Amino acid sequence: MKRFLSFLFVLVIFLGGCSNVEVGTNPETQTANQFLTIPENSSALAKNYYFSEVINGAVGGEVEFGLSYKSHGKNFKIYGSLVVPAGAFSDVKDITLILDNHEAGINLFPSPTTFDIPLKLTIYYKGLDLSSINSGQVDFYYVDDNGIVKELINYSQKVFDGNSGTLGLVDGEIPHFSRFVWTK
Repeated sequence: MKRFLSFLFVLVIFLGGCSNVEVGTNPETQTANQFLTIPENSSALAKNYYFSEVINGAVGGEVEFGLSYKSHGKNFKIYGSLVVPAGAFSDVKDITLILDNHEAGINLFPSPTTFDIPLKLTIYYKGLDLSSINSGQVDFYYVDDNGIVKELINYSQKVFDGNSGTLGLVDGEIPHFSRFVWTK
């Protein structure tokens, strides 16, 4: 009987330690396998796509970006803008956005850079396969160099249309440059 109770105790401890963590409850435990992927494209995203602008932080400015291609006969599109409000930083920076070629994410450079006023990112993906998820299952996060989800990004609006495969973020507050990815 003691042996059975010891086994049961170990089993309860083991199973309790292996429970699934939902997005938003403890983001630091999430890994890259939970990132939302984009449709495969052998030509357009076989390379990284860069969008750059030289911006005076005292004046402000904007970097617009966009990319579209076909994947398995369906149209896919990524587009948006990064707005730098006046006073976000004090010097001139060559700001570069790199669209992720596997996941619904974006890399912002020069990194590390933090801002006095958060930048505003608006980004849309059209043509995603969102059939197996709902709006409450996805959100936009800062991800560290090890692929660990670290920080939920605040935004004014999330756009989600499962029928058209549209996922978007309006006025996401970017407090620093790094990698940002949609998680599910």
